[in-house]
Amino acid sequence: MYQGLYDKNKIHIIENKNNSISKRAHMKNNHFFITFYLLIIISLISCNKQNTINQNSSFIYKDLTDTYDSKTGLFTRNYDSDSTTIKVNLTREEKEKILKTFSENSFESLPSTIDCSIWGYNPKIYDRLSLNNINVEYIHNAEEGWFCYNGKKFDRINKTIQDIIFNKNEVKQLEPSTIAYE
Repeated sequence: MYQGLYDKNKIHIIENKNNSISKRAHMKNNHFFITFYLLIIISLISCNKQNTINQNSSFIYKDLTDTYDSKTGLFTRNYDSDSTTIKVNLTREEKEKILKTFSENSFESLPSTIDCSIWGYNPKIYDRLSLNNINVEYIHNAEEGWFCYNGKKFDRINKTIQDIIFNKNEVKQLEPSTIAYE
């Protein structure tokens, strides 16, 4: 009377359905664990990136008229027909502050060119920073770019350097440059 329940073929079909369901669940778990482990490995690799900024690091600041090299301590201001170079020494605290700003703004991970200039606006301004032979050029206009995240990082570093270097007595005594953007 309940022959259908005990039919071997039907029981086998039910077992196969249960096995395929458990195999699918097992495969989903495997995909989850593989993805999870890959994410952990990627995060460990990215965290393992060594910060090469230290007290021995050197940087170079360059804009249209002025250049400063922390390794030599030389500051150069360009004029129409010549240039003037003077020695500007940073204190340990000033250099630490500048290097800390490089580090806080992830300078080493910035692209080599940051173009935040707005099409049709002139002049284009070119600023350059180097740290341990990593060079970044920042192209922008006098107006601040709204959506230029890397440009804002560059600006923070640039401003820290300018605040320190341009407030040195030796630099304040120099004549302003005769070169300007048009």
